Amino acid sequence: MRWWAGLGAVVMALVGPVDAQVPAVGSPPVKVQLRTTNGQVFAGELVRDVPSHVLLEIGGLPARFERSEVAGVTPVPDVAAGLRQRRAALEPDDHAGRLAVAREMFAADLLQEARWEVVLLQTAMSEASPARASLDALLFSIEARRALVREAAEQSRPADAQPPGAARPPSPVRRPAYLSEAQINLVRVYEIDLSTAPVGAVRVPDSVLREAMKTHRRHPAVPQGELDQAALLTAPDRDQLAFLFDLEARSLYGAVLVFHDPEGLAAFRRQINPQHVARYFARHFGAGKVPGLDLVRYRPNTTPEAYTNFVRLCRFTHEGRPMIDRYNPEASLLLQWALPRDAALHPAPPVAGWRPRFRSLDDPRCVQLREWIDGLVKFTPDYSRLQIRAEPAGELERGAAR
Repeated sequence: MRWWAGLGAVVMALVGPVDAQVPAVGSPPVKVQLRTTNGQVFAGELVRDVPSHVLLEIGGLPARFERSEVAGVTPVPDVAAGLRQRRAALEPDDHAGRLAVAREMFAADLLQEARWEVVLLQTAMSEASPARASLDALLFSIEARRALVREAAEQSRPADAQPPGAARPPSPVRRPAYLSEAQINLVRVYEIDLSTAPVGAVRVPDSVLREAMKTHRRHPAVPQGELDQAALLTAPDRDQLAFLFDLEARSLYGAVLVFHDPEGLAAFRRQINPQHVARYFARHFGAGKVPGLDLVRYRPNTTPEAYTNFVRLCRFTHEGRPMIDRYNPEASLLLQWALPRDAALHPAPPVAGWRPRFRSLDDPRCVQLREWIDGLVKFTPDYSRLQIRAEPAGELERGAAR
């Protein structure tokens, strides 16, 4: 609850006119994004907008923002309604258009509608259709995410009511804060190695490519003629994403879909996070032992927990040194703090109960960790704007340096 307490204490507000309107009594709540003058973004339902303050409801709790330091409040577009309208306007035999809408429904977490559309398309398409493989891959991703949502709902389900006179059960532990599905997808975009990514792992919507060509039309990588632009729209998805990387069109990365874990993130979820981060690193250095190093060790093999820990490790530094050094893996604190202090270049901080995990740099477990870091894409990520919350994030914040 400390996050909410801190939120309530933050002095925030609005400069300039407010576009969002307070809903009338009995009307559906207006979902808005509130941006503060220091760059933070909060998403919630607008409860009150008066000269002194703006009141939102975020995750079922009230959050008051003082007027003096809020940069703006804007309504959040109703993505679901827009997608439903687009789907209704399509002809039944427009399989490509329906598949594109299904992908966007999946990206918007409209899982039931996306699944139904894919199932209908499977019935309409023949097994020999070129799009059948993409359709099957999308259905697999939808089912995996639906399973994840069901698991999260079961974890957060309240305990059964106690009979009269029974002892009151202890207060449930608040769910750990994780990255949202959209943020996880964005991390996949940044961390994907296009040289090894399998065919069909990426989907770049045509609308994203057209927007990139329009916004960056003076960039030398943007094709100028109609034929060259049409060739880009039909190019392999990996080449299309490489084009966006060349432009550094970061504002568009969030609209790209990556259907599989990049190799480095898959290894982190299967091995590094459960074996090293959760079992050893978080136990010795997390939970406040090293200020600012907040790691989760609840279900380390799950995608939300692994990605959340990965992002936190990527953006954490100690005395100016990165936890994960992609350019000099052996200097990574994730590795150095697990070595005996007399063998470490950057010894572990003095924390109670600490013991080294590796005997030396030649320890096979240390070699595995070093090789994993060395295999990550060589760029310097800035994941500081990814706000990790217990409820879904209101904005897909941009990454950096790619």
